[in-house]
Amino acid sequence: MTPIVVLATLSVLLVGLISAVAQDTDALAACVAKCGTTYEPVCAGGETYANRCVAKCWNTKDRSITGGRCPGELNPTAGCISTARCSADPCERSFCGSLPAGAVCFPNYCGTVRQNGVTVGTCGAMWVDPATAKLVECTNPFSSCGGKASCPLDPCAGGLVPQPQDTCQPDPATATCLTNTCGASLTYQGVAVTPCDGLWLDNASGAPLSGCGKQSYNISSITECNPGVPVPSCAVFNVNGDPYGGPCDGATCPGYPNPNAVCVQRTCGEAVYRGTVLQPCGVYWYDSKSGNLVTCGTTTASTTTANTATGGRSSLQQRASGTGGA
Repeated sequence: MTPIVVLATLSVLLVGLISAVAQDTDALAACVAKCGTTYEPVCAGGETYANRCVAKCWNTKDRSITGGRCPGELNPTAGCISTARCSADPCERSFCGSLPAGAVCFPNYCGTVRQNGVTVGTCGAMWVDPATAKLVECTNPFSSCGGKASCPLDPCAGGLVPQPQDTCQPDPATATCLTNTCGASLTYQGVAVTPCDGLWLDNASGAPLSGCGKQSYNISSITECNPGVPVPSCAVFNVNGDPYGGPCDGATCPGYPNPNAVCVQRTCGEAVYRGTVLQPCGVYWYDSKSGNLVTCGTTTASTTTANTATGGRSSLQQRASGTGGA
């Protein structure tokens, strides 16, 4: 067979495959329009369908339908008609400290699943014990916290933070990086993790990797930026709602009525200043003479929102009652 004939044959097969996929998609859409997306799984011809109506509509050849998922099916949402759009595969960013042997992860693109006392929300990871075919609890140190933090930078994206030290060479195949998206510092197996910080854990034991804590960048001046840390893009609004002035414009510090009080927005990466962790896009007040951070109580400065980005301004927005800097 000549190369031209081979290419022509492959082209015909490809067109046929695309046509078949399109027909299947159209047929499924027609069945969904007719039957809805209610999830009451049934088994027909060895395949699990969302409900009896969909099974009859889609599987016209096999009329033998039994209730429940097909025997041997481990996916708790098998056959469901999903409308969820998740930013990433839930199983790729899932971590469980302890799992039964051979446990299998299924992404939940459907609604909330409750089984065996375990609840998994949409876009969550469903871990199943193959021995019992039931959901098992996934222990994640940051999964059950109260408040949530809005992190301008993902510390686990691209290996930016925690930065691998000389003694730490994390292998993504055997270790997982988790982000503390809780609104408070947490301690996991003796390791303190601040909000928006990352933690490398060994997949087998669930223990923090030795030497993989985040490298703190200490600054001597509140206006100092770390040149090695990506700069966040901060969306700012002043007290009048003007997006061009900055959050310190017109702001006051009632809790520290001193002419040396200075308001500063750090459009830099995270850093430690005199024992305090300063967050990207954070707004802080300090005394320009002593350099100490001060507490304002209820301030008139408006909220600052951080956008996930690298680049943007590398300078600091400052407004002061007096002059000078720490």
